Amino acid sequence: MKKRMISVLASTALIAGSICGISATDTEVNTDILSPRASIEIADGEVKGITGPVTAGWLKSQFAGAATVTSAAGAEIADDKNVSSDSVVSVGGENVAVFSLPGDASRDGKINLGDASAMLKKIAKWNIEISESASDIDDNGKVNLGDVSTLLKYLAKWDVKLFDDAITLPVFDAGVTEYKLLANDADTDAAIRSAIKQLTGNDIEIVSSVSDGDKFIVVGKNLWEKYDFIDAGAARAVESTRAYIDTYGENIYLTASTDAGILGCINYITNQAFTPELDMNIPKGTVGELGDLETLIRPIFTTVEIEGLKSSHRLLQVTDSHLTTVYDDEETPERRANVMSRLNDWMVHQYRKPSYLYFNEYFNYAENISAEGIMLTGDITDSPSKSNRDILEAAIDGCSVPSYYIYGNHDWSWNDNPATGDLYHSETFRHAYREGFTEAVDKYDEDWNDYYSVIDKGDYMIVGIDNAWTGFPNFRPAYNGIKAAFDTAKAEGKPVILMVHVPFHNDNMHEDIPHITGNGYCVTEGNHGNSLIYNLILAEDSPVQLIVAGHVHANYEAMIGNIPQIVTAPALEGYCRVIDLVPAE
Repeated sequence: MKKRMISVLASTALIAGSICGISATDTEVNTDILSPRASIEIADGEVKGITGPVTAGWLKSQFAGAATVTSAAGAEIADDKNVSSDSVVSVGGENVAVFSLPGDASRDGKINLGDASAMLKKIAKWNIEISESASDIDDNGKVNLGDVSTLLKYLAKWDVKLFDDAITLPVFDAGVTEYKLLANDADTDAAIRSAIKQLTGNDIEIVSSVSDGDKFIVVGKNLWEKYDFIDAGAARAVESTRAYIDTYGENIYLTASTDAGILGCINYITNQAFTPELDMNIPKGTVGELGDLETLIRPIFTTVEIEGLKSSHRLLQVTDSHLTTVYDDEETPERRANVMSRLNDWMVHQYRKPSYLYFNEYFNYAENISAEGIMLTGDITDSPSKSNRDILEAAIDGCSVPSYYIYGNHDWSWNDNPATGDLYHSETFRHAYREGFTEAVDKYDEDWNDYYSVIDKGDYMIVGIDNAWTGFPNFRPAYNGIKAAFDTAKAEGKPVILMVHVPFHNDNMHEDIPHITGNGYCVTEGNHGNSLIYNLILAEDSPVQLIVAGHVHANYEAMIGNIPQIVTAPALEGYCRVIDLVPAE
């Protein structure tokens, strides 16, 4: 059986911000006009800290007041257009800074071979206008062949420096760095205050101007060794970053053993929206102030040849988004505390915004790429809270592309405190939450049940099986339903795309994905739950032509016997996979 898979990761920029967005320089720095959470600085009348092309909308968001961006020719630049070199930023009608994008000699907001050509023509004394500031890449006061050489090396992906160093938060091995937590807007500040209160039990004031006696964020490595009030055990328990957030004397203390951990803490405090109601009902196509789609998701493109297909088809896989929210009055206090702890872990360890804030973007993206189905392969929710199910239902209902969903090991159970009296992954638990999920997924799968589902797509079939806890469902009706679907597919000559949460074991998987340490991470002959279903899938006459899985939080592709298997990294980290099914040659 001939199978081929071709995959490409589409790189995207992830924007990381600092607390104040201002670092010390040898020149005068203007902080008054910038947003307190800006990631640029203004020095000597120029925008500093840009590390690539940006849109006018993003640049305007960096300023505290209403800003406009005007090109060198005097035309205002629309929010969705790239800012060109020599553009001017105005705030309140006053010009405050000039924008220069290194390499953008032709002033089109892009960096390409056309810029190198323009620079060469200028050096050869052609009558051509270029941006002198953008062309002087070596910053020696003139445009010469050295600048062209640097630009060409950059375009050829050599390890050369084209931009200024990005602004970084200074963190020192010895001592601490103090920052003011400045006001941004009332809603954001209220969310931060609420987050700190729920996380630490303490209050924090957010000031509107810098003055003596203001409240600080204290940042540094290993602060638990400096301050007795920080719980070292708790700090070391927060994933591998060993990052921790605490309060004392009305100040916030961020401590970690690594710079990455510190940045995770900063992202958590400055960007997070901890109260679950905030930004949950996201207007279609927008996600609060999180930026454009490319900064939020990282699609991987995979093409698979499928025998029996009559035409090509495109699907989008989204897995392991781990939506982590709970309403203030929902569930027990123990469960609400558990959700807060889990969200803290995700934020600090993953260095990203909560996935529920940009979950809708995957569904918007599915429409943009004209997908004919969205495969949700488990752990879409981190627990079956009503708020998580509401987010899932709203995303599915707001999208014209049908969604097909199977449980993961987190979707239908809690990481429960024994005080609640509930057993982790009990059958009682599973059925207690089934109705809530049915409301979300019945729109496109009326026969959905919490063990398996069958979708006939005409040219092919999608079969989803929950194998996420004890392996494949170990009771006869599930086997009968799956076998009947397979028999129909074989009789009608339709290939089957199999959705599972836990991938099938491959001999190289443990070596290729180091964090896979036991059988619970994948399905093996000794860990399949139901041998009848396991053997049905891998039988020589099986109609299964592709296995799509998640669970292990990594991108991985392998052959399982004669069947290609695709494993996709978590939507929690922005990943999704575009799967193009094409007829086998």
